[in-house]
Amino acid sequence: MSRTATNKVGTRGANDGIGTRQLSVRTLGLYTLVAAIVIFAALNLQRVSVDFAVTSITMSLVFVIVASALLGFGAGYLHARNRRTR
Repeated sequence: MSRTATNKVGTRGANDGIGTRQLSVRTLGLYTLVAAIVIFAALNLQRVSVDFAVTSITMSLVFVIVASALLGFGAGYLHARNRRTR
């Protein structure tokens, strides 16, 4: 009695779902928002004066935009995280 093995190593069907990932609407929105911020920052290269409570500094507007975006993302992340724990 002979048995033949039909296992095919390394081949996968087109619809088996292994190795494929679908983008969620949230992830797609995040990528779009990051791309818009990068493009917006790259188009604003002039130097600006940023006034703080006790001092002012002059820096490129790109850094101001990126720093503001990072602070906004961080605040949103912490706020969403805080709401989930309640």
